Amino acid sequence: MKKLTGIVMSLAFVLCAVSVQAVPLDENCNNNADCNDDVVYCNGVPSCSSETSKCVAGTPVSCESDGLFCNGPEVCSEDIEGCVSQGNPCSYSCLEETDQCVECITDDNCTDNNTPFCVENTCVACRVETDEDCDNGLFCDGAETCDNGTCFDGEPPCGDNQTMPSALSFCNEETDQCVECFEDFDCSDNGTPRCDGVMCVECLDDFDCDNGTFCREGVCAVQACDLIIKPRQVRINKMFRPVERRFRITGGEGFDPYAKLDFGLIRVRRAAVSRKGVLKVLTTIPAGAIPNKGPYEIRVGDCVGEIILR
Repeated sequence: MKKLTGIVMSLAFVLCAVSVQAVPLDENCNNNADCNDDVVYCNGVPSCSSETSKCVAGTPVSCESDGLFCNGPEVCSEDIEGCVSQGNPCSYSCLEETDQCVECITDDNCTDNNTPFCVENTCVACRVETDEDCDNGLFCDGAETCDNGTCFDGEPPCGDNQTMPSALSFCNEETDQCVECFEDFDCSDNGTPRCDGVMCVECLDDFDCDNGTFCREGVCAVQACDLIIKPRQVRINKMFRPVERRFRITGGEGFDPYAKLDFGLIRVRRAAVSRKGVLKVLTTIPAGAIPNKGPYEIRVGDCVGEIILR
């Protein structure tokens, strides 16, 4: 009897298990509970169609946008069984105001040292409104400029000593200055063979002078009534129009700064004497009026001096 009872109970359990077995999609069903749920939240819940009495797939979970662009689209997350933002859609920077991916928003977004500034959402070498961003701190290679976000090299301020050997074509980076020479070797043998660190001069000390003359401010002059004229060298080779030149004139014993001036073809516009007795003369050198270069004589009363026209 007990054995028969056990058989009946086992058969009942099997029949019950068969009756609650879930039905796959597209198979016949009586109600929603019959349909197999794949337990994937984002797929939705399958149901039994009232029209076909077959199991149909559930409706996938639809996530409503939160209205923000820069956190990405909203998607269904199986981990939390809910909607989450997918994340920044941009490789670089995201501009929420225009729903755009851009290269930068601030300078901090520009990590390349060659383009460290953010201008109109683009990393550039310099800001359009200033050339200072391009300045490399060097004098001798010229002033760098900024044009449309790109830095351009400047023109060397001292020219090229090969093409302009008579100009101040050497550049001293330490003093930010164009000079004619660094050493005597740079000075040609044209009456000014010594270098004072800036200009080629006739002498640096009395040992450079002969015939009883003495070195006075780079010029060999006798003590009595020789003129010392600064600057001694004047460029005229590019004078296509009249050019103003200022001279400072002193002299030895017998020099009278108030005496008559004779500058020849150079026109004297104004002359004045300082408290220290230095004659200051403002002149105009007419264009093309002096055809020959070289020594050019100047007189102040009985005193004579010369400048070198180059």
